[in-house]
Amino acid sequence: MSHVRSLGIPLFGLFLLLVIANPVSASVVGFTDVLMSPEPGLVGILENRYGSDAITRINDYAQDSSVKNTDVEWNFLSEAVTPTFQRIAKHAGYHSEFGMILEGNFWSFDLFRDAFSDDSALKFYLGLRVTASNGRQFLWSSNSEDNSDGIDHMVTWVIDEAAGKYAVGFEDLPYGGDQDYNDLVLEVSGFVDGPVGSIPEPATLALMGFGLAGLGFRLRCSSKTL
Repeated sequence: MSHVRSLGIPLFGLFLLLVIANPVSASVVGFTDVLMSPEPGLVGILENRYGSDAITRINDYAQDSSVKNTDVEWNFLSEAVTPTFQRIAKHAGYHSEFGMILEGNFWSFDLFRDAFSDDSALKFYLGLRVTASNGRQFLWSSNSEDNSDGIDHMVTWVIDEAAGKYAVGFEDLPYGGDQDYNDLVLEVSGFVDGPVGSIPEPATLALMGFGLAGLGFRLRCSSKTL
């Protein structure tokens, strides 16, 4: 019986490790909610412009390496393609400026494009700098972890991935505002949305380390019993 106990627990530990190490079991994938609006809604704006079958929503967050892309990190499509953007709709009274965020610094679109568009390997965030009527400024990044309120302020649809064409909608108010994401709607081209990393979360690494230690201990015990 001692042999069965000593071998059974390591096998369970090995099963636990396989479950923990499986990225699908611990995946977090999904979309930021876009709420209805008394103004023209974001989805309606895009469907009227492109057609419902021509747009595909991109994940806003993911911790699963099997998911292809999210709208957090971006690159330029190619050195041969000039990045552009145009405004599709604006339903906000605040002044806003679209641009890029690199190493925590906001660059206006034109300045950033002129300085870095020949570097297709460069990784950056899309950003919106908003100036309220009282002069207060907010900077919203496609990386919600960098936003002062921790809220996702940008949602994205792909229009033509081969051409690097996307539609992005921004929420300009802090703490989520009315969550309609139609405050500024842009079509951008010459971009590539970023791939999801496959680095395990810190908690997962800790659990894996604990499981390995426990498994090693049990294996040593079983070898002594045998």
